[in-house]
Amino acid sequence: MKFYNRKEELELLSKAVKTAPALIVVRGRRRVGKTSLILKILEEHEGIYLYVDDKKNEKELLREFEQILKKELKLPEYVRIESWETLYQIISAHERVIAFDEFQRILNVNPAAINQLQRYWDTEGKKSNACVILSGSNVGMIKKIFMEKGSPLFKRASHELVLKPFSFAQTREILEDLGVGGIEEQMRIYSFAGGIPYYYTLMQGGKIRTLEDALQALLFNKLSPLKNEASDTMVESFGKAHPSYYAVVNAIALGKTSKKEIADFAGIEATSIYPYLYDLRDLTDLIEYNVPVTEDKPWKSRSGRFVVKDCFFRFWFTYIFKNSTWYEEGNFEEIKKQVGETYDNFMGLSFERIAREFIGKLNNDGKLPEKFGKIGSWWNRRGEDVDISLVSESSIMLVECKWGRNIDAEEELGALMKREKLMLHGKKKVFYAVVARGFKKKAENALCFDINDIERELR
Repeated sequence: MKFYNRKEELELLSKAVKTAPALIVVRGRRRVGKTSLILKILEEHEGIYLYVDDKKNEKELLREFEQILKKELKLPEYVRIESWETLYQIISAHERVIAFDEFQRILNVNPAAINQLQRYWDTEGKKSNACVILSGSNVGMIKKIFMEKGSPLFKRASHELVLKPFSFAQTREILEDLGVGGIEEQMRIYSFAGGIPYYYTLMQGGKIRTLEDALQALLFNKLSPLKNEASDTMVESFGKAHPSYYAVVNAIALGKTSKKEIADFAGIEATSIYPYLYDLRDLTDLIEYNVPVTEDKPWKSRSGRFVVKDCFFRFWFTYIFKNSTWYEEGNFEEIKKQVGETYDNFMGLSFERIAREFIGKLNNDGKLPEKFGKIGSWWNRRGEDVDISLVSESSIMLVECKWGRNIDAEEELGALMKREKLMLHGKKKVFYAVVARGFKKKAENALCFDINDIERELR
């Protein structure tokens, strides 16, 4: 699979590499494309790639690294790398970019190697022209190495890059190369696979043209490559603590939105739930926490809601996890039936997120009635809500999203106008928009966008 997108990330990494000495941390959830990005930057800067395989013992791993460095750095045959100190000294002596992929696994090989890297970097590394890239996806280990006060490499990194999944616009290029034509089918597949590049790699060569094709190839067969994806992601990210994190995501997928509701469902003390939510939101990007866009102090809001952000996890907990018995015995037809009957409902939230990406781009490009500084959703405790709301100092724009083909925009406009007074907060102007799969009737007093407009804009 060719290398897609990541232009901004490549530019940032390239600049960081040129500021040697540099200790660069690249982190992100499993399958998000860290290795591909690192290999690309190494290709551009003639760097060296070292993969930390914790299935090997320390002696085996150092011997492997020795052979690679001998070849790449043209070291004399008599050179031996029998300790981490020697490895780091050789790196320091050569002006090459060195990347350790899944670096956190060194904790399983020899935890002392991390402290040795700290001593090396504090004494020799900062005086050299060395550039070291460290990547990882295990949240627990990454925190122990880099993020917790007192951890070996706390505040040692000169640069940190958090790799995020692709947006819908970025993913469209991959889908088109796979032969998935038509914006509607692209939306349907993206709502299942999200912006994780690896999932689309699995679709290569399989003549994937529809959502049904993708599900059959990736999930609904006895050799499904994603059969254990959810659990493997949790294990790789959270280690032995993964069952509790799994329970938290399941709670949120089932509609538990407050900390107390999530804690009660997951069997975790309410006073202890925050670290789980923090890791899932800020370190793995599997969930998100939203507050009404009109909140003046969102960090103090008590109206926030947790939702599952990752498309695959949302699909997994909606259709697979609750039907584990059917899935394990290979009774895929029953689950397929549920998907067929309810996927349009499932698509509602996904379409809203795609619409927000679309409206956000229009806003950034100056294609809306005016430029808005904030974009998000709005709701109150009485259950009234607006899918997308844009706010400026003097105006608001209310946007309704509907995954339907025959939407009456006049009816949707009427519903938006009923919520207008609840949101005004002294604003002088109100604008309206409706985003839908298709319309049977448009409204004169609202901007109306269908999926053809999205197709033209999100490229």
